[in-house]
Amino acid sequence: MPPVKCTKAGAGDKGAHDLTGPTMGTQFDAEGNPPAYDIPSQDTYLSISASTSIRAVNRFSKPTNFLYIAKDHGDINETYVIDPSLQIPDSYLLSRNSTNGDCVGERKNVYLHTDHGNIDVNLWIVGRKDLPGPIMRTTMHVSSGYGSLAVKVNAIDNIHPFTLEVTSEEQPVTVFIPRSFHGTFTFSMNGGMSSEVWKHGTHLSALNNRARWFIGDFSVVSGSGFGSGLAEWAPDELRIETGYGYVTIKYVDEV
Repeated sequence: MPPVKCTKAGAGDKGAHDLTGPTMGTQFDAEGNPPAYDIPSQDTYLSISASTSIRAVNRFSKPTNFLYIAKDHGDINETYVIDPSLQIPDSYLLSRNSTNGDCVGERKNVYLHTDHGNIDVNLWIVGRKDLPGPIMRTTMHVSSGYGSLAVKVNAIDNIHPFTLEVTSEEQPVTVFIPRSFHGTFTFSMNGGMSSEVWKHGTHLSALNNRARWFIGDFSVVSGSGFGSGLAEWAPDELRIETGYGYVTIKYVDEV
């Protein structure tokens, strides 16, 4: 099978690195770049406390969980604080179905969709790793039939691993991930990443117009092998599906 063709960033995506291969691109405007960072560990997070962060965004949204918004028309431009540990009785939620449930039938923590509209959302995920019990993955889905997507994921303290699915049929997709992101990034068609993300990326594969990267410290995986060490480590997952839109990935502090 021939390799996926490299698609260089267009004029509107100056500074993005092509995701289908290791080709270097032009760096972003130096005025917009953050200081140099070392590769963070999975337990690294931005130096911001949960109480301070929640107070800062509470004027927009109080913490919620199992958020479900679906529209036929109209944009979704909001800031949401998602607390995966927040218990909400089933009687207050929509019934489980194939859209708001994950692969094992559990509710998604976030489900946002519009058929004919753009989505620009700021998601603040509350960390609760200090609570007893097993680590629960935070699952999120953001999609639009014909609109563009911009999704910012912010970590409040030490968050659990998360899975984010982003789907757009025709328009550009931009995803901003926290510095604590350690895991795989899979996308279809063409795309680019910032110099900071590219510096922390390991290219894994490119097949049938789909590319796969690992973002973060790959020694966490390679050092643990395929035994118990890998089983104990839960990676983040970012999956982006696009028909014709360009994909861009950056760290959230590069906004």
